[in-house]
Amino acid sequence: MTFLSPIALCWLASIPVLVWLWRFTASRHRTVIASLVPFQHLMRKAAKRRTRVLPNLLFWLQLLILALAALALADPALPPRPMRTLLVLLDTSASMGAMDDGGTPFGRARALLDRRLAEKSADERVVIMTTAPVNPVTQAPEADGFVLRALADGLAPSDLGGNLSLAYRVGQMLSGAPIDRTLVLTDEPAPPQHEPGVEFDSVGRPLPNAAIVGLDAHEPLCAPIASSDADARGAKVIVWVQNFADQAQQVTVVLRHEGRIVAQQARPLDPGTRAALAFDVGESMNGLFEATLTAERDALAADNRATLMVRGDEPIRVAVALQNPQLRATVTQWLSACPRIAWQSIDASGPAQPMSEAVLVTDRPELATGESGDASQPSPAWPAPVIAFIPSQGRAQLRAAQWLMDAPHPIGEYLELLDPVPTSAAWSAQQDQWGDPVLWAISAGERIPLARVGDLQGRRTVSLWFDPSATPSSVPQILVFFNSLRWLTGSSGLTTTGQTLVVGPLDRGLVRVQRPHGAPELLTHDGGFLHYDRTTDAGSYVFTQGSHRIERVVNFLDPIESDTQHRRSTWAGETLSAPARALTPQPRSLASRLILVLLLVLIAEWIVYSFRRRAP
Repeated sequence: MTFLSPIALCWLASIPVLVWLWRFTASRHRTVIASLVPFQHLMRKAAKRRTRVLPNLLFWLQLLILALAALALADPALPPRPMRTLLVLLDTSASMGAMDDGGTPFGRARALLDRRLAEKSADERVVIMTTAPVNPVTQAPEADGFVLRALADGLAPSDLGGNLSLAYRVGQMLSGAPIDRTLVLTDEPAPPQHEPGVEFDSVGRPLPNAAIVGLDAHEPLCAPIASSDADARGAKVIVWVQNFADQAQQVTVVLRHEGRIVAQQARPLDPGTRAALAFDVGESMNGLFEATLTAERDALAADNRATLMVRGDEPIRVAVALQNPQLRATVTQWLSACPRIAWQSIDASGPAQPMSEAVLVTDRPELATGESGDASQPSPAWPAPVIAFIPSQGRAQLRAAQWLMDAPHPIGEYLELLDPVPTSAAWSAQQDQWGDPVLWAISAGERIPLARVGDLQGRRTVSLWFDPSATPSSVPQILVFFNSLRWLTGSSGLTTTGQTLVVGPLDRGLVRVQRPHGAPELLTHDGGFLHYDRTTDAGSYVFTQGSHRIERVVNFLDPIESDTQHRRSTWAGETLSAPARALTPQPRSLASRLILVLLLVLIAEWIVYSFRRRAP
């Protein structure tokens, strides 16, 4: 045993004071007697004071109280007890909310977790991690079982996809101590091989499901706004559905606009089949369209509903930020040929001021990413889709190239890929941070990507690697540009869980956010566009600031999570090469126990003192 505050032992010096007080009291003690006759033989002797203490029970109790108080102030402690750390990975992905006759996988996982926490030993600390989103439930290893159960009670499945390996690595880094055991509670199958000390409890079972896995709007791009040709201006809503079951089943999709049913389609789907259902909505309807799916065997409810914004006859807004004057002249000439497009030129030399829902066309990739090379002039990330003409890294050469599509994509619609196309591009290795290539150019045995599509901070992007200003008038290049613009605007009203909502512009101050589930939250906003990234649940998000109210709808579209029939394991192990930093064990203080004993002795001393005062 050691003392954490040994200087407090100086309070033991109060014990001589107690002895002196008892001695002083004994020297002043008087005894009243009725007659001095029995003591006449003592009268000849001089009276003497007592020179020693006559201890009794009260003295020993008071002595014990002083000693206990000094020891408690010195804070004695026992050597630290060796602790073990348990990492719990709780799968909170959307598939954990699938319903069957026995409840949900998440309910079974919670029951296992509660039982494990109830059996936790005193020398065991627990770290709980969720997978969707990857988030530590305990900020540090926690040994209090009551606190752990209270934290676990507030957990529920989200509408996100999960990754066990990512949660495992983050849990190792945040635990602050080496992990002794890992408990994985998931509906995914256990991997055939995993690290020693890792225990898998698979709470899932194969469940048939049908889901909406995609949604898009196909609108005419360059039709005149004043045109009376409804067929030329009619918009279509495309709904992709898939049957995740081992048997064929009938699926029905209902399309609603402002709560009213405008179209309905039913279709049988073979096992694992994906199909696209097209709905003509005409030119007179715009706003939010909601698609709902029903099926004979459907385990998951989150993937049965999706919403999409259709612009109808509203103009398409485009912001042009091009530094190359020849490229700017070419692109603005194309845009001016489309009556429905309302474009505006913005300064391409400095930081761009984002405009709400305007597609950005630029040759400065940093305007799209928000990663400016000048730290003194940070550029905000563009909140809407982007078409980026990537400047050539080397010397661009004009060649006759054969264009090739790897897979069907809206960017390649209407393209005739038989004739060579004059192409000016840098014929060298290209970077792939802009997504996956969908269009290639092949010339003299060399192959370079001409168009890449990707997702940049929750926004669709198209990067074009050719220079239309350095080539003769080329119909394929014009088609690729306008197909890209139509594909981007068709998705501008579609947001999926996990993506960042860009709302605004809003004034500086507090913003109230009403989430689909749960209590509202207040955010402090610095002004401008608000970036909200806690889109973990599908549904409506309402942002309110004074009288300004903005509503955004977030969809759950995840084929991997919707496949509750054949779950895939996301476990890769990948233990960290550097071990986690061990926490310094804390000694076990005995001060609280000494104070408790001190109080009990003090009560006993008071009882003895009161009894003696009442005694004759």
